[in-house]
Amino acid sequence: MGRGSPIPPMLRPKIVEQYQKGVSQRKIAKSLKFSSSTVHNIIQRFRESGTISVRKGQGRKTILDARDLRALRRHCITYRNATVMEITTWAQEYFQKTLSVNTIHRAIRRRRLKLYRSKKKPYLNMIQKRRCFLWAKAHLKWTVAKWKTVLWSDQSKFEVPFGKLGRHVIRTKEDKDNPSCYQRSVQKPASLMVWGCMSVCGMGSLHIWKGTINAERVYPALMPNDARDDAWAQAPRDPRIDRIRGCTMGRRRAGGGSVLLWKMFCWETLGPAVHVDVTVTRSTYLSIVADHVHSFMETLFPDGCGLFQQDNAPCHKAEMVQEWFDDHNNQFEMLTPPPNSPDLNPIQHLWDVLDKQVRSMKVPPRNLQDLKDLLLTSWCQIPQHTFRDLVESMPRRFVSLFLDESP
Repeated sequence: MGRGSPIPPMLRPKIVEQYQKGVSQRKIAKSLKFSSSTVHNIIQRFRESGTISVRKGQGRKTILDARDLRALRRHCITYRNATVMEITTWAQEYFQKTLSVNTIHRAIRRRRLKLYRSKKKPYLNMIQKRRCFLWAKAHLKWTVAKWKTVLWSDQSKFEVPFGKLGRHVIRTKEDKDNPSCYQRSVQKPASLMVWGCMSVCGMGSLHIWKGTINAERVYPALMPNDARDDAWAQAPRDPRIDRIRGCTMGRRRAGGGSVLLWKMFCWETLGPAVHVDVTVTRSTYLSIVADHVHSFMETLFPDGCGLFQQDNAPCHKAEMVQEWFDDHNNQFEMLTPPPNSPDLNPIQHLWDVLDKQVRSMKVPPRNLQDLKDLLLTSWCQIPQHTFRDLVESMPRRFVSLFLDESP
């Protein structure tokens, strides 16, 4: 049977002091609320050795000494993506000792290391890092009021079997942003796309289509008062949103058990997120921008001070799309960040919020239709303070990037 916790050092002198005054061991144990055997052992040790300190443990020594633990820590930091089984195999060969997986796992924790899921970060070469730094430097002095005039847009993919957030990595709590602890990701063709918008006035709806998308089909389906979307009708929003056409679209390709969302937001409100089973081309994107983004910007920023942000997708950079934006630069301006710069786009955090809301469901989605229904509900449940806090964090975000990447 294992030993309990040792008696606090400040109580041991009290036991000896009362014993020297002639108090019986039974009364000492009762007054200090200890067992009689505990009091007896302390007094017996005082009689034999004249000391009351805790005796050094006489149990079995650990199989890995301090030097072995330092070597184990160095190996774990060098090979951060190794599994515990792989580390155990290496340790048995390196230390020439019989070690179990549980022993190695406990030893790793003793060295303040733990298995975490890797943070997903896109790969950036030196040129891309330099562009991000220069872009952050150019917008370093923007105030929160200036960032409130930006309308962000982006897309994200959601899979039916959501799985894990990422592969585990061995690190300390402080190594969260260590580049060697990231799980690198690259862009892949999506199966289903949904596009939406948001501002302070309220939340939009999430629509689903099949077939070819065009302006005639997009307009009636994206109207905020669409009776098919009860979630939109019940969601709190500013009255101005009822005059804005929805701002979403999507695509689907073979082999997809996933949903890719594409939406917009600004400090004002969240716009509707719409899913369409078609491939996004420059013509499709231009029809969405002309029919819906234009009206959204006119309603929220009638004085023409608004900024529309989009990423560097090929359909966004098409010549005909850029010409359309040039023709309407007197109504709103473009804000295009450098490639592969998710930290500069606060809408990325909304994907995490939406993903966590869907994951928190007791009944996970079993197919695409279940996933779409969950996304519809979760999109309308994102609180207003969530995206407003993201916009207000932009100045701090740019200062942090500027300090981290300064040459």
